[in-house]
Amino acid sequence: MYMFGKKLSLRWRVTQMQKWREYRKLTQQQVADILNGPPYSGPPYNINRGTTHASIGRYESGKQMPDAAMLEALAKIYNTDVHSLLNRAPGAEAAPGTAGAAGDLLYLWDLAAELDREFIIEAAKRAVKPRSGG
Repeated sequence: MYMFGKKLSLRWRVTQMQKWREYRKLTQQQVADILNGPPYSGPPYNINRGTTHASIGRYESGKQMPDAAMLEALAKIYNTDVHSLLNRAPGAEAAPGTAGAAGDLLYLWDLAAELDREFIIEAAKRAVKPRSGG
């Protein structure tokens, strides 16, 4: 595509997806194989059974944008959330003691299983008291 005589890049921004995959010690082919089977091939994800390692590579390089269902599935496979999958490298600023309490929480979040994350959220809600408006 050209605009004002200059070629425009249609790539969407590169994310942290490759780092998350590598952090979980998975290959692109392993991720594609996981996505092609249950539970990802059925509701609520309904991922196309034709997902290949090349598809994963295109998402990681920014050549193709995954849809919302694919982002949710990848986040679940990598044991993270969509925001972190797109914006935060795993473990980098999340090492304990490197960024104070926030770094400790990110480190624990990365290690926690999905059910443990629900417990962490509920504990945080109980610990944070609403401020009075005055």
